[in-house]
Amino acid sequence: KSKRLNVLGFIDRNCQFESFVFEGTITSDVVVACFDRFAQDLTKKTVVVIDNASMHTSNIFQENVDKWEEQGLIIQNIPAYSPELNKIEILWRKIKYEWLDFSAYKSFKTLKDSLDEILANISKDTRAVFLTHAQGFDGLTDKLINHLKIKKIPLIEDVCESHGASHNNQKAGSIGWISNFSFFYAHH
Repeated sequence: KSKRLNVLGFIDRNCQFESFVFEGTITSDVVVACFDRFAQDLTKKTVVVIDNASMHTSNIFQENVDKWEEQGLIIQNIPAYSPELNKIEILWRKIKYEWLDFSAYKSFKTLKDSLDEILANISKDTRAVFLTHAQGFDGLTDKLINHLKIKKIPLIEDVCESHGASHNNQKAGSIGWISNFSFFYAHH
């Protein structure tokens, strides 16, 4: 049987993120232990949105719901087949299909290392990204644009050297929150 990585995580509206990475299967006992750990640090009432995965509907999990509620952790189930209502599901999809490079699948170690790097760099501290389009080329990637949208981080574009460049048929300088243009090649 091949190895597998599973990630259990919590993310809030401000993109503060906490994750737990496991090799192998995640059981209901593991999920309960993660929720217990998460509930320990709460300073205010918190709602966790969950799907209808078997570990969330198990007896072991359900037996802890009242205890968590007393700690200020309210469990909210979403309707079946509605992952778009759960912010963490959007993050998992981005990680799996956009941020995780194909080369990460070369070996289990490279997959684990790549995943660890992605998870470690999801930060609430990033305030803006200043990107320079240089030598007439577009400096953006879909991966970067999507990451900034998810994290609600403003993109500031410097288009001093790339008038007319575009990304996915959208002109450089019109993609970010704000941009600057100059007609002198050495000014940014």
